[in-house]
Amino acid sequence: MSESVTADRSKGMRVVVVLLSAAVVALVCGIIVSALAASLLVAAGSAGAAFLGTAGLGMTITQYLSSHS
Repeated sequence: MSESVTADRSKGMRVVVVLLSAAVVALVCGIIVSALAASLLVAAGSAGAAFLGTAGLGMTITQYLSSHS
């Protein structure tokens, strides 16, 4: 039973790491676009797109790696 709990925590930590990485990428993207004198709406939109792209790609890679290990 303890092995399944450890595996669940490991999967949860992978998700947390991917989402936090996506948040950092989105924050950096928003700051860079904002610094390039774009409007606030454009900066927020690009940050959102960066978050979704990074999180989606990260989850896909995590799923692929966890199914092959």
